[in-house]
Amino acid sequence: MRWLLLVPLLVACDRIRPPATAERPVDTVGTVVAVVPDTATPIVAAPPVAPDSTAVAAPDSTVAAVPDNAPAPTPDSTAVSRAPFVIPASLSKLSPAPDGEAMEFDDEDFPVLPHVNYGDCEGENCSASLVAYSCRPAALRATASGEAPIVARVPQGELLRVRRDLHLQSAGIVVVKQDFVLDWDEVRNQVVPRADTVHLAEGDTVFVLRYLDQGRWTWAYQRRLHDSGEFWTTITRSGAKLGESEYAVRRSHPM
Repeated sequence: MRWLLLVPLLVACDRIRPPATAERPVDTVGTVVAVVPDTATPIVAAPPVAPDSTAVAAPDSTVAAVPDNAPAPTPDSTAVSRAPFVIPASLSKLSPAPDGEAMEFDDEDFPVLPHVNYGDCEGENCSASLVAYSCRPAALRATASGEAPIVARVPQGELLRVRRDLHLQSAGIVVVKQDFVLDWDEVRNQVVPRADTVHLAEGDTVFVLRYLDQGRWTWAYQRRLHDSGEFWTTITRSGAKLGESEYAVRRSHPM
């Protein structure tokens, strides 16, 4: 009986006594299992990071370098080395432009319009003849009128030489505000004496016919043709151009 009673007593004492340090292997094992993933994950994941960093770095460095460095010189070098356009030797040459007729005036000293200047054009970049490419079929007429008979047809994709003709349809009007003598001219922003002196009277009309270049125009006054700068305009301090000066005022533009 004493032995039997002693066993429960030992079991009871064993239940109430604090756990010994030596009995923590279970907890220690649990701690190890919890810590190992934490500490091991960076170590184990370190090798896979290399592919990630390589995959990201390689495309970034490669893609950034190729567009910025490689393609940029290609258009420049291609543009510089582009072969110039050579006019085919088989392309027919233009016949000389016909001589232009002299400007005529009516009884009131108005220029007779329309008037054609053959082989002529306006502006600084004027080119009286050029080589054209027909983007679509076209019909060539005997004159500039839309009612003129068709003399030839040009198919699509043809190269041909073209001559420019300047058609003066209507003159611009400039009215003289006061009597003055136009005895100066402007050449390269310098005022120089004119070769022909023009005496203009108040109320008279100047017919502006066509633009030449560098701000110069051809105009008619009292049945004679002249050319000069725009004595009928004024440049303000801000650089704006006004269609009026102390000598004349512009009423309309030529066409």
